[in-house]
Amino acid sequence: MGVQRKKWDILFSDIVRSIGHCEAQGYNDIQCSPQLQCAHIVTRKRSATRTDFRNAYCLCHNHHRFYTDFPREFSKFITTTWAQDTYEEIYEKSRIGTKVNWKTRTEELKDIQKKIKNGETTLAEIRKNAI
Repeated sequence: MGVQRKKWDILFSDIVRSIGHCEAQGYNDIQCSPQLQCAHIVTRKRSATRTDFRNAYCLCHNHHRFYTDFPREFSKFITTTWAQDTYEEIYEKSRIGTKVNWKTRTEELKDIQKKIKNGETTLAEIRKNAI
């Protein structure tokens, strides 16, 4: 993995986890754990959607593990949350080969992270505007 892509992954995960809670909390009977993780809807192997905030949830370790082990349950979760409105678009986008400039994208993410920290935007707004 390239150094820039690795930096991007860390920064992207930090931004997703900045929500500060598991987005699946209370959705089912899985007990949330304190460790928050970035969980992708479509695999990170697809560059086109790896960089899209509409393709990631903030999940606790327990929910992330559960949805990884039970993908049909994850599908149910996706189709009853904010992602239901963009899932088809994300899925289609993931099927297109895309070359990403990881260095440029890292700089964009730093700007997004700064805006979130300063209260100028939220992850929900970023997802809505497909940044």
